[in-house]
Amino acid sequence: MRPDVIAAALLACLCADLLRIGRPVCRCVLHHGTTAPPMDACDCECPPVPPSGAAGQGQAWVRLASMSALPPTPESRAAEVTLWRATWEAGVYRCITTTPDGGPIDPAAANADATALLLDAAALARLVCCEALEGRDVQVSEWTPAGPAGGCAGGSIRISADL
Repeated sequence: MRPDVIAAALLACLCADLLRIGRPVCRCVLHHGTTAPPMDACDCECPPVPPSGAAGQGQAWVRLASMSALPPTPESRAAEVTLWRATWEAGVYRCITTTPDGGPIDPAAANADATALLLDAAALARLVCCEALEGRDVQVSEWTPAGPAGGCAGGSIRISADL
């Protein structure tokens, strides 16, 4: 399967899982770039999404982070093919509580934000169950937090698999 097809499948799995747990996003995007996308979609809010009825907010994204050739095997040499390992990065960005004066956030609001972001982290971790990765040798890196920056925070995870 091509890396772009797997990227699209990972994005579909992520956005469907976020909807399933009642945390839909307004934007589900494939991103191309050397780094994660900018945190520029956190201020969006979209209407409630069936079946959860939850209003969407923020964005989910997947990008192809790298591809490298694997050492040849006797089989790949005989078939004259190069085997590849691809790494995708997937992430979610959300609005978080801010104060107009930049002062301390109410502890209850800060706890609610952190809990919600951890639900997104769990959805990212469940990407290893995406059908597009079935039967592949998959490696997952740690979840990495992003932000806060300008009222936006989130995190990402990297998933590698042989093509």
